[in-house]
Amino acid sequence: MLEALRNANPEDGLYAFPFWGQHGVADDHEAEKEIAAKFAKGPVGILVYQRSVAEMMPPKTLVLEFLGGTIACFFAAIVIVKMQLPPAHAAFAGGMCAIAAWFSHTYSEWLWFGFPLSWVRDALVEQLVGWLLAGWIIGMIVRPREDRAAP
Repeated sequence: MLEALRNANPEDGLYAFPFWGQHGVADDHEAEKEIAAKFAKGPVGILVYQRSVAEMMPPKTLVLEFLGGTIACFFAAIVIVKMQLPPAHAAFAGGMCAIAAWFSHTYSEWLWFGFPLSWVRDALVEQLVGWLLAGWIIGMIVRPREDRAAP
């Protein structure tokens, strides 16, 4: 399969198969039946394709990933500050946000695209642990005034 991709040299992008087109399918019942038959016959999948990548984990990608997590924590901090949550409650709020985000995104990957259950389960654990810790740390930093006991 890799050799076939190299020989075909498609453009970088996201590919779905069988391809169901971009327009007009909803109006064409025959085309819709053909696509349904292709789906039933299989295989069905998605492929993210890049012809080449200079580095496996380039610093720019790592920096952008860190930046994305930092922005997410900033928004979580706004919620925690506005709600005046002590650290334990802030951790709970972080965990609930993780579960909501997991259901709105990763669950759909399993449901619609057939991602392996182990993948979506591990993503939930990773998100839940990360956001419980992030919520607790944010809660420790911005905890309500009455929780800040003098030493």
